[in-house]
Amino acid sequence: MERSVSLIQTVDLCVQIVRPEGEFADRFILMLEEIRWFVLLGVFVSVWCLFVHEFWKLMILEAK
Repeated sequence: MERSVSLIQTVDLCVQIVRPEGEFADRFILMLEEIRWFVLLGVFVSVWCLFVHEFWKLMILEAK
């Protein structure tokens, strides 16, 4: 008889094995949360700059 294990169960098992504990883990999780906001801000700024660059390039081509 084969046991079927879902992907979610496998991921949960891996998280339980890898999950650190203690004060270091708390500081590490807080650091990841702060990095997440910087990454999101970086993605937003990159997309905005790309949009502005393409917009100005289009305006210059239409002006010619």
